[in-house]
Amino acid sequence: MFRNRNLCRLETAWAAFNLAEYAFVIALGLLAFDRGGAAAVGLIALIRTLPAIGMTTFSRGNRFGRYLGWGLLLMGTGLLLAGVWPALVTVLIGFLLVGIAGSQIDISAQTLLQRTVSEDHLGRVLGIFEGLYWGALGVGGLLAGLLISATDVGTTVVAAGVALMVVAVGARGPLQSIDRSIEVPDDRIDLFSQSEVFGLLPIPTQEHLARSAATQSVPPGTVIIEQGEAGTKIFLIEDGAVSVEVDGEVLATLGPGEVFGEIAALRDRSRTATVRAIDRVVLLVVDGSDFVAAVAAHASSANAAEAMVAGRLTGIGRLRRGRGH
Repeated sequence: MFRNRNLCRLETAWAAFNLAEYAFVIALGLLAFDRGGAAAVGLIALIRTLPAIGMTTFSRGNRFGRYLGWGLLLMGTGLLLAGVWPALVTVLIGFLLVGIAGSQIDISAQTLLQRTVSEDHLGRVLGIFEGLYWGALGVGGLLAGLLISATDVGTTVVAAGVALMVVAVGARGPLQSIDRSIEVPDDRIDLFSQSEVFGLLPIPTQEHLARSAATQSVPPGTVIIEQGEAGTKIFLIEDGAVSVEVDGEVLATLGPGEVFGEIAALRDRSRTATVRAIDRVVLLVVDGSDFVAAVAAHASSANAAEAMVAGRLTGIGRLRRGRGH
């Protein structure tokens, strides 16, 4: 787990954010109370949470490492604004910036975590993140108390802001390297999300399958899979069209965004049809074991996959009954 350099970079940025967060929450709360009483404390709490509503759709793309770095920088800026000019208005504006940045950091860190860690280890890593969160809150609260006692509230807020900005600058390169290492083309993600089966999976699972899928280009007339042979690979058509043939007769034609090969993987049986390229076809090839594990872990996708399998097997049965087989 600790040999994963991307994960270590993410853990460092996450711990730094949470350590500073609790320090400035205490300091800014005291500062707001000093400037406007209990009502001001309630107001900054509301301002801190409002940006989260506008960030709920912030969950796609390939630049979450950059978003995390910019979030740290924006949070540091909000703290400096409130600490250097500690009037009630600037404190409120500073806390608004902190709220926007905090939502961005939370979403970015959680998304990167799911993209960086395999599902087999995700539970343990989430436990580590939770431990870092509570540990950082405790240390941040302790440091805030010590700094406020030794100096004053404004100085403590400024110190937290400067610390976050230093972390943001220092983490810029490592966080961008995480983006580069896990980048998935947007058009490939869109193809998986629009698929009848893959589209029902959680976005991180779609991205994991999209990232691990191999690309295969097939010339016209090529037999991609043959009826009766063994095989567990799943094929998602990126471009072109294929014909599905059963006992030598065309049953269906499939195009971009459609899947074939899933019956053998899900039912652990030989191929039920021959699939042939009509024109030049570009395929995304997903490992069968990865596909089955992903689908089985999510009821909606499992139900959709079973419905697709049942529908296709019913079609094969009708074709054979019509021919007297």
